[in-house]
Amino acid sequence: MTLQERFFSKVEMDPNGGCWLWSDALNTKGYGCFSVNGVTKSAHRQSWIAFKGPIPKGLHVLHKCDIRSCVNADHLFLGTNQDNVDDKISKGRAPKPLRNEENGKTILTNDQVKEIRRRYAVGVEFYRSLGREFGVSKTHIRRIVQNKVRIQ
Repeated sequence: MTLQERFFSKVEMDPNGGCWLWSDALNTKGYGCFSVNGVTKSAHRQSWIAFKGPIPKGLHVLHKCDIRSCVNADHLFLGTNQDNVDDKISKGRAPKPLRNEENGKTILTNDQVKEIRRRYAVGVEFYRSLGREFGVSKTHIRRIVQNKVRIQ
């Protein structure tokens, strides 16, 4: 089986949106994983290389359709990290910063958010105790830990 045949054996065609949906392994962020010569690579990046050509150093392969498991090269485009950030923000996919509901001001500093994530990752602190210490709800702490809060 050729590399291209193996690749397409892991793709399901979406008849409605034209996406080529990766049906094999996904990474923790929902992007397809594809092994080439024993090295696991991102399936959408491999699709770009196969159908569009090399990816210049420093560029990312971004999705026009915003479906992470899509590997249709016509749904992909190249961009810088800043292009990726701008694309997420313009499409409303960027996590929202934590804000005070009364006045709309940010509740926690970037350093506090980093500290909460660090301390939770160690495994000895919980949402409730961190929330009490930093003056926010355990729901806010959960959002911070799950990276649903963007650092400014």
